[in-house]
Amino acid sequence: MNKEAKTHCLGRYLIDLPASAKVTTRYVYSRGKIATRVDVSPEGYAKLLSEQEDALKAARHDDGGSMLVDRVEFAPGKVSLISWKSPHSRILYQYRYFAYLPERRVLFLLEGEGSAKAEARARADKAGGELVTELLRYREGDEVPKSPGYCFDHGLVADNALNQEEFTANIKLKEYPSVTLTLMSYVTGKPDRELLQRASRIPPGFERAVAHMKTLRRGDRNIGPVKGQELLVRADAEGKRSYHFLWESQGRANSLEFPFMSLQLSTTDETDARGEVIDAPFESDEEALELWDSILTTLRLRPGAV
Repeated sequence: MNKEAKTHCLGRYLIDLPASAKVTTRYVYSRGKIATRVDVSPEGYAKLLSEQEDALKAARHDDGGSMLVDRVEFAPGKVSLISWKSPHSRILYQYRYFAYLPERRVLFLLEGEGSAKAEARARADKAGGELVTELLRYREGDEVPKSPGYCFDHGLVADNALNQEEFTANIKLKEYPSVTLTLMSYVTGKPDRELLQRASRIPPGFERAVAHMKTLRRGDRNIGPVKGQELLVRADAEGKRSYHFLWESQGRANSLEFPFMSLQLSTTDETDARGEVIDAPFESDEEALELWDSILTTLRLRPGAV
């Protein structure tokens, strides 16, 4: 990594991005959404929990009772609220888990759903309790853990058990404000066909611009042991250029080490104040490719992640 880049831990992978990059993330672990709130006071945590519990108590289910089914306190600051999935549901529960770390002023929030059958509820309580009391760890924003686990914002799920986990990271660069990068990963049970077997020479979104397109690269692109393919094109219209780069690895079935992964780079097709399409911010194709390579080549499995 060069001195102007910063390493980000996303899921079980690392990637180096320009220090000015702004990253917006979405995480799913064991089918449930997982999020982080920082600078949360004990009073703020208690207020949030109370408000959500009261709202569920006040909401009515079609059977005439409350939407709230139960509250379970696994340990101080480790709570779950179980409610019906919807006012009409009789077979699905919604689970909300709260894991508050007062010494860090950080709150982890997890949300998922599951069967309302008694045995399924018992399994959910056991797994959820283990997750919030034993597996969730605090992580400094730029910390790269050495132990097994799944990174999310300021946190680590310290586990390497196979599960349905995924993340999406949207990346904006100060140096290139009209460029958007998106990195996505998820554990797959059945890998799809390779990118270039599925796609024509026209990437999604560029069908109308086919007459003004130039393929910059198309072929296999392995990143270390991760097998992948890339399709990189430039489109020209009205004297303006736009770029759409896509790399995919289909991964291996039921693998934390080799999930499906994709990285996309695209320039905006928005117009400026005069109604003119905004030109790509690159001076040349070479500059666009250099940025792409400088990011894609740093993608790697975090040592010890699995």
